[in-house]
Amino acid sequence: MGLRLGVLVIVMMMVGFMTSTETYAANSQCAGRFRSCADLEGFNGDTFTITWNGGNNRSAVRRHCALSNRPFFSARTIEVTAIGQGPGGAFELTGPGGTVNFIVQYRNPTGGGWVTLQPNTPSTFESLTEAQFDICTSSGNNAGGQRMRIRIIDNDLESVPAGTYTGQIRLTVDAPFGAGTDTETSGRITVVSPPLMNFIRLKNNFDFGIWDGVGDETNADTSICVWTNNRVSAGGPATYQVTATTTEGAFQAISGINAPLPFSVYWANAGGVNTIGPATELSYATPQLFTTTNTSENCAGGTNNASMIVFFDENDLGAAAGSATAYQSTVLIEVAIPP
Repeated sequence: MGLRLGVLVIVMMMVGFMTSTETYAANSQCAGRFRSCADLEGFNGDTFTITWNGGNNRSAVRRHCALSNRPFFSARTIEVTAIGQGPGGAFELTGPGGTVNFIVQYRNPTGGGWVTLQPNTPSTFESLTEAQFDICTSSGNNAGGQRMRIRIIDNDLESVPAGTYTGQIRLTVDAPFGAGTDTETSGRITVVSPPLMNFIRLKNNFDFGIWDGVGDETNADTSICVWTNNRVSAGGPATYQVTATTTEGAFQAISGINAPLPFSVYWANAGGVNTIGPATELSYATPQLFTTTNTSENCAGGTNNASMIVFFDENDLGAAAGSATAYQSTVLIEVAIPP
């Protein structure tokens, strides 16, 4: 009578939100002044804080009040310039992985869409009037004020080590046709990227069918993808650990009252591996280290960078009692960032 084999895999993954506060303006310094004047309040010393836990792009928004008293002959406008700390005013943060880019966006006080600012390049927006400035100052929700948004893009954080990335941004507001910058202030940006990982595409059923009485039995999943930011350099190798256990307390398949049938579990550091030769045998309940150079959190492009193989030795199969009931085991695979 043949042996029916099956292994059920349960996946466990150990893995390592956006906050902002708002301040508001003081009274305008331009009130009653004839010369070209602009004023910006409610931004001094602000910190844009973003915590990235993977997923979609994240942002932090701060409100403030900005106005100019020029020109009188048309709708008042302001010229806004954002300057980062990178070369040429580039919007860059620095941290354990070097530099990370960010995006600066600005919005008119009347609303509308966000406008992406270019580093060290003036952009024109609507100005508040003196009356609006005063309302903005005393309003609990800064009604009518401008908004600035700092955004980070997932791709810029997926390939760098976990850690805190910080930087400065200067914001200038000019009155059109004025004699230069009338108001300048600065803020700080803090982006926290905690240790994270993603583990996808491990199948949950290794069905061997019926052993034909000859040779070893091997079943593999060659399409696993692991990503983690547990790396030491931008784009460099990232380290993770794999731990395998079973509900039976050992790598063994059970069929009724028959003696347990032992098997082995292997893990390969590459996709497409379906034999045990290039793979590493996992010791029961013992974390074992592996690396990946994957820099896509969602394994974009069908990236496969790991394989799992379940192996039954011919000698063990030959010594097992024939049974119409399949030999089965439930394997738990834990993929985690090393402590």
